[in-house]
Formats: sequence, structure tokens, C-alpha cells
Amino acid sequence: MMKHFFITLFIFTTVIMTTQGQEKVGFALSGGGALGYAHVGVLQAFSEVGIYPDAIAGASMGALIGSLYAAGYNSDYVLDLVKRDKLYRVNKLITLQNAFTNTGMSGHRVLYEVLPEAFGTDSFEGLKMPFYLSVTDIKNARSVIKSEGGNLVDYVIASTSIPGVFETVLINNIEYVDGGVLNNLPAEPLKDVVDVIIGVDVLPLHPKDLPANSFGYMIEALRIMQHQNSQGGRDVCEYIIEPRAIDEYNEFSFDKYREIYQYGYQAAKEYIAKNPEMVKRLSKKKK
Repeated sequence: MMKHFFITLFIFTTVIMTTQGQEKVGFALSGGGALGYAHVGVLQAFSEVGIYPDAIAGASMGALIGSLYAAGYNSDYVLDLVKRDKLYRVNKLITLQNAFTNTGMSGHRVLYEVLPEAFGTDSFEGLKMPFYLSVTDIKNARSVIKSEGGNLVDYVIASTSIPGVFETVLINNIEYVDGGVLNNLPAEPLKDVVDVIIGVDVLPLHPKDLPANSFGYMIEALRIMQHQNSQGGRDVCEYIIEPRAIDEYNEFSFDKYREIYQYGYQAAKEYIAKNPEMVKRLSKKKK
């Protein structure tokens, strides 16, 4: 009996040791404009402890950052891309045009110049890992998840198209806008492809005194709406990181991308330190 007990214990222990770090991990990245640069810092901190995405999902800025990781790039590349192509300059990202004759105040010239070369493909299947993004079909008022087929560049740009600020993106005769309008943390599709989902929400609730102007109230209302439509995604995440760059910066603080990156990096480092069992379970570094 004792011999069988030790054999069983040995097998059980071996299974536990060999399966650590073998679970598939998915990262779900929320929208949040410039605050989404925190995603880069979060992913960097996780990579330092050996936790890498096997699949990734995102909305809006989370879709943009997530698509670059799904294409095989790392945090250094993303930061270099922002610097090289001056994606930190609002006046380059937003090129004003007549809002009365167009569907937005700005087109998408910069991203259409940058993304095709960065991806090297225009299909989801051409990426290095499964990638999911949310877009909003504005005519039919529905959220759409895209993860396969062509028009990768169009869909990523559509997911970042803040209504009114940027033009809608027409794909197969359907007009799409920002994925964060209806699903700002599209973690649900990851349930079928990974074992563990880590969510990164750069628009957490942040109670504070309301600003005494109409623009401030509008921004707060939009943040509440996005937080509410993130609940379904948050519910399926086993771990949630909430970088607090929102306490100091806003969705248009693109010139503060390095500072926002640090918010994400520090938030993830603190979360990792508080959850050593997560690292032990998910790290792909050799023990």
C-alpha cells in the first residue's frame, strides 16, 4: 500500500511540475486612447518573468498594440515605432479635414502608412498568434469580433476610429468605428483558445471631483460607458491589471507615451509581486 502511495504521489508531483508554464495564456487589452501605451509596459513586465501571450485580443488602442505583438514584435519595437514615426504627436495622428463633408474630423493617413509594412501581411492568419479585435458596425448598432480573413489593416484601423474624431472605415460595404463603443475589453473570444486570460484595463473607475466644464463631463460620461461595456470581458479574466495613468493623463496625452508606459510597467510589476503563484503557474522560464 505504501509503495503504491509513493508511486501515485510521484506521478502527481511530476504532472504538476511538467505542466507549470504549459497553460496557454491570453491577454485582453482595453481601449483608452493614449492611455493604451500602458499596455506596452504591462507586456514588458510580464515578459521579464517569462509570461508571454499565446493569443491576444484588444479594442481600439488595445487592438493596435495587440496587433503589433501578434505580428511578433516586442515592447522595444513598439516604443521605437512610436518614436520613429512620431505617433506621439497629436497633430500627426489627427490631420484635420472638413467634418461637415466627411464622417470624421481626421482621416487615417499615418496608420495606413505604418501598419502594412509593420505587419507584412493583410490577413489575420498571417500573424504569429491568434488575434481578436472588436469593431462597431455603426449602422446596425452591433459589436463585431474579427479574427480571421483579410483586411487586417482596415480592421485594426477601424477598431481605433473614435467616432467623430476619425473617419469611419468601410469594409465590405459596412461602416465600422471604434471597437470600444460597444466592447472595450473583448476577452470573451479568448475563452475557447487559452486556459488563462489576463485582462489589462486602462480605463478603470477612478472616482474624483468632476471638472467644471462640458468637455470634462463628456469625457467622464464616455469613460463610464466604456467601463460598463467592459464588464463582460472583465468577468472572464482570471487576472486584471489596472494601470492608473488615467489619474494624471488622458486619452489624448500621446506625447506622454513614455510616462504612460511606465505606469503600465509599474502596475504590472506590483501585481506580479503580489501574485507569485501566478508566475509559478504561468511562467515559461525554466524552473
